[in-house]
Amino acid sequence: MMILRKLQSNPARMVSVAMTLLAIGMTILGFAILWPRLPFPANLWPERNDFLHGVTFGIAIGLDAIAVVICAREQRRTAQEIERKSQ
Repeated sequence: MMILRKLQSNPARMVSVAMTLLAIGMTILGFAILWPRLPFPANLWPERNDFLHGVTFGIAIGLDAIAVVICAREQRRTAQEIERKSQ
């Protein structure tokens, strides 16, 4: 979180970080969706399979939610700056 606070001064970099988080989250989400069809995770720990499957979904959704919040915050900031300049 400290890294994200340091990046707040540079909106263009914040958007690129958000898009990177979104791409990573979507990749993890794709892995989580395919989890039951892959032979390796199902045989790794049969008793912990559902737990790991759920954690994978949670991490993916969390990363995607953080990315959306960052993009929305930067969009709002940009809209406010444009509004101030037009007045």
